[in-house]
Amino acid sequence: MSNGQHRQPNPTPSSGSIGPANPANVGATSPTGYTFRTTILTPFGAVEEAGIRAGEIRAYRAWRLGPDGLLRSMYMADYVWTPKDIEKAHDNHIAIGYGFHAYKTMERVRGEYCGFGVVYGEVALWGEVVEHEWGYRAQYAKIIRIIEVRGGMFGSPFRKAKLRVKYGA
Repeated sequence: MSNGQHRQPNPTPSSGSIGPANPANVGATSPTGYTFRTTILTPFGAVEEAGIRAGEIRAYRAWRLGPDGLLRSMYMADYVWTPKDIEKAHDNHIAIGYGFHAYKTMERVRGEYCGFGVVYGEVALWGEVVEHEWGYRAQYAKIIRIIEVRGGMFGSPFRKAKLRVKYGA
């Protein structure tokens, strides 16, 4: 997969594309608690017990810590990440460059963002995902781990623990 190409799921029995679901197509529950269906399609239909399980992509990002104790996008100051919730990009925004951005490595995030009140964490990305050289842009995102809170009183272990509880991460 080269940079900027989409990763899209194959059609599944639940979409009505290849007939009724069977136990071989059920899929697995991801670490974030969501069930994904996977099916291998051939010219003859579904292959039973394909052994492939699809799930989310794990990646890293940074947020600004707002005065209200909520995490905000680094670039879109008015975008607040909702505690313990799934973030969803607006329909068709992935195609025009919007979505939830995250990096493939923590080192890349730290190199891009530093300073007072920066929070580093891990997110799960899924849905329509565009892969880029250093990261991803996705239709859906959920915070799964708060790794570090940088800067003065904002960086205290108490603040990090409080954010982990608030965001369920």
